[in-house]
This record gives sequence, structure tokens and C-alpha cells, in this order.
Amino acid sequence: HRSHYLHDGLLGIPGVKACFAGSPFFREFALEFPVPAGDLFNRLAGRGILAGYPLPALGEGVLLITATEKRTREEMDRYIASAAEFCTEVTA
Repeated sequence: HRSHYLHDGLLGIPGVKACFAGSPFFREFALEFPVPAGDLFNRLAGRGILAGYPLPALGEGVLLITATEKRTREEMDRYIASAAEFCTEVTA
């Protein structure tokens, strides 16, 4: 499933955590990033990537993310690489 591919790839970024670790999901999942979700959203939007929906009630860095059948592996890899780059820049 595409969502699981994206989920696992994003969890490979240092500091990223699953909000509901071990819970099953189909397309949507929430992750906590080590950077403010709004900043990550804006950075990725500038690259034409819809990062997800910030969920500030769950934490400053939490995004609700989804990957449908319309997303290619290349698009998801670009999302993962762009998020990793931003997280590294901000936390370094």
C-alpha cells in the first residue's frame, strides 16, 4: 500500500515519530515531526508537495498525512527527501 510506503519512509527521518504507533491504518496516518508542522507544510507547498494537514491539538509538529493510489513512488520519494532535508536544516 502506498500509505504504508510513505509512512515507513517518513519514519526513517531522525526525530519523526508515529502518533499512534502500532495502530492499523488504511490511507491516513498522523506523524509528529521534530519541526513545526505549519513550517514543514509551507516548505513542501513551495515545492508543489501537499504535506498533509497540521493537527496542532496533538502537538506542534503533528501532520495528518495520506497517500492515495494517485501518488507515484517517485512523488512519495520526493516528499520524503524534501521533509528530511527541511528537518535536518531546522534541527541542525
